[in-house]
Amino acid sequence: MNAPPDTPTRLAETQLIRTGDAFLDWVFASRGTPEAVWYLNPYTLAHLDRGHIPHAAEARVVADGRLMARSIRQGLGGPCESLHFDFSGMAGRVFHAMEERGARLAVLGGKPGEAASFRRHVETRYPKLEIVYAGDGYFHMREAGKVARRIAETRPNVLIVSMGSPRQEEFVTTLPQHTDHPMAAITCGGFVGQTATRRENYYPKIIVKLNLRWVYRLYREPQMYARVMKYYIPYMIRKRLFGPDLPF
Repeated sequence: MNAPPDTPTRLAETQLIRTGDAFLDWVFASRGTPEAVWYLNPYTLAHLDRGHIPHAAEARVVADGRLMARSIRQGLGGPCESLHFDFSGMAGRVFHAMEERGARLAVLGGKPGEAASFRRHVETRYPKLEIVYAGDGYFHMREAGKVARRIAETRPNVLIVSMGSPRQEEFVTTLPQHTDHPMAAITCGGFVGQTATRRENYYPKIIVKLNLRWVYRLYREPQMYARVMKYYIPYMIRKRLFGPDLPF
């Protein structure tokens, strides 16, 4: 599928959020409309290049995983952290800061019932965090406007969207078409389902320390093999042969 003429396949370097502190600043920044951040990795990079992420130029991006963070450091220079949104990454920092600020959270994603299970677990772990909405991600994208307006009615400050790529990127980047409620929308891949099915940290500490999250996820989710072979391995080969492949 070729990109429509008005679909950007390149991003401005200013869209990139490089550090955890900068990510927190963005989450709690004053805003007048919904704003989105999505995760750049070899898989979403391929979708961007094919024009599958509409309105990408209006959103922020972060590096998802050390491979992409290292590519950005090599290609653009300066610091860059992997800011994946789960309990081995930024989720704990964001939820803790939300508790302190009295911010309201909405959760969208996972299979039917998983968002409710995720909500119960997070409320136990962060008892002062107010979760105002929890809904699954199994809806047709033609219903995105209805879902967005339903979420906006609960007045969240932060919305996390766990629907898989590129559906989650499409949803968060088109939010301003459906509502003007100001919220920080964050994509988070399989975070909701992972937390719902494995209530403690999905990734054991030793796996995180050794930077083997991708290996462990293949063990837990064998269906990820196809994605790794089709997108990640070729990306690593191109990076070694030709240098970082970046959309900036």
